[in-house]
Amino acid sequence: MLPIHTKTEALTEQPAPLPKHLVLEIGGVKSTSNPSLLPPSAVVIDARMLPNPYTPIKRGILEPTPSAILEWMILAKPRKASTAIDNMVHKAVSAFVSGLSVRIQCYGGAHRSQTVAWKVLRALNPEVCGRIEVVCLDAPPLCEW
Repeated sequence: MLPIHTKTEALTEQPAPLPKHLVLEIGGVKSTSNPSLLPPSAVVIDARMLPNPYTPIKRGILEPTPSAILEWMILAKPRKASTAIDNMVHKAVSAFVSGLSVRIQCYGGAHRSQTVAWKVLRALNPEVCGRIEVVCLDAPPLCEW
């Protein structure tokens, strides 16, 4: 049953708030990866074209933090990676502002996808960012979200 309002109440009501629950899902695409839990309307961003930091991290050459990985990816392919990351961030921010959830994926769902997700969250205004739940499906989080 819908609530009944008087004309006076209707005039003083605040506009409906933006949806509270948006999801930033981070995952992999390999055969052992968990399937996405997002609806078909979610925006999917594929980070596999970015330089893969797996080997330098495994060898202990690169610190497994989003800021270090971001810097390494840009140094590895200066023009290509920087432009691609900027485009991914813009696409995700636009989706969140429009009220859509976002999935960022790479092969294993660990380094590239989480680094792009970290950059996306830093680009959002606090009001939008506060409505987003970060879900890492296939790898432990690289940082506190």
